[in-house]
Parts: sequence; structure tokens; C-alpha cells
Amino acid sequence: MDLRRLASFLAVAEEGHFGKAAARLFRSPASVTAHVQQLERELGARLLDRSPVRLTPAGERFIGHASPQARGSSGTRDPCWRR
Repeated sequence: MDLRRLASFLAVAEEGHFGKAAARLFRSPASVTAHVQQLERELGARLLDRSPVRLTPAGERFIGHASPQARGSSGTRDPCWRR
């Protein structure tokens, strides 16, 4: 699993907005959108509703597994997207 995709998904889930997540990650909104779409294709499930932005039931289940995985890979206990 690509950690950029995971970070983009987590940022959008936390911010509730693709543009705000992109600003926080210093990425373009288009790249954050692409990362989330690629992750959804990889998992075979829609993780986010787009309007308004909120987790789907699959996204709610996935985020519980994604957060510890991302935290462990970052090498820190407080990932940068939790600021």
C-alpha cells in the first residue's frame, strides 16, 4: 500500500475537505483526489462520499486499520497530519 495514498485518505477524512487536506499535505487537490481514488480502486471499496465529504461505512472500518499502520510507518507517535 502506497503511504502517500494512505496519508491523503487520512487527511481528507480528518479535514472533511479535499482542498484543506491538500494544503495540509502540500499537494495539489487533484493529486489528493487521485490518491484517494487509487486507494479506493486498490481496496475495491468506496471510502469517502464526496458531497458532503464523509466516511462511508467501508471508510469507517478502514480508518481504524489505516491510522495505526500510517503511524507505525512514519517512525513517530504523532504523525504530521495530526497537527
